[in-house]
Amino acid sequence: MQQLTEAEVAKVMSLAQAQRQPDAPLVLGPHVQKVIALAGVLRSDTACQFVSLCGAEISEVEILRHFFGLLRHFSPVLVSWDAAAHTLPVLMQRGLLHAIPMPEWFQAEPAPSQHLALARLCSGSLPAAVPLLELAALLGAPLTPVLEAEARWEAWQAGDYAALRRDNEAQALRTALIYLRFCFSRGQLSVSEYETERHLLRTSLPGAEYAAWRHGLAERLTP
Repeated sequence: MQQLTEAEVAKVMSLAQAQRQPDAPLVLGPHVQKVIALAGVLRSDTACQFVSLCGAEISEVEILRHFFGLLRHFSPVLVSWDAAAHTLPVLMQRGLLHAIPMPEWFQAEPAPSQHLALARLCSGSLPAAVPLLELAALLGAPLTPVLEAEARWEAWQAGDYAALRRDNEAQALRTALIYLRFCFSRGQLSVSEYETERHLLRTSLPGAEYAAWRHGLAERLTP
């Protein structure tokens, strides 16, 4: 397949999967997906930083090196909505492909005790996860549309990295918003601490494109 384009390889892999599992959803395996964009909120003891990396400006290898470098430097608790089901396997398997050093990943295997999956915690005993978009909107997040798998694929084929970046950033910020409320509800943050964390997150988003997010984060807690 070395003579094929990435789009042609994806088509071949999709057809192969359809033959193996004709009734299953048509989703490429983690090992043949490509990391195009990565976004998240990095909260250390001294700062709150919004990190957003996109393939329009940086290669997949550089994105992976940056991600695993942050893990190595900060040893953080990873907080996601449902990354264990998809994102984490993609990052690990693509890291293997590109020979990225990631000893901290395997030491933590890959950090189930250091990974907080909010979808599972917020859904309780319900068989299906609470929709991230809807729950975040109730907490003040802008109600922007989510790019589903097919739309992301089309955006990548069209070279619309801006759309991929926006979608990734929105997912990260929705997760951060829910996580802060989760910490408050669990008793880890007082009202003043909760407001401080929201302020820090708001001030980490300086650009005009984040105005709607800053507005939502400015709303004060009224329990």
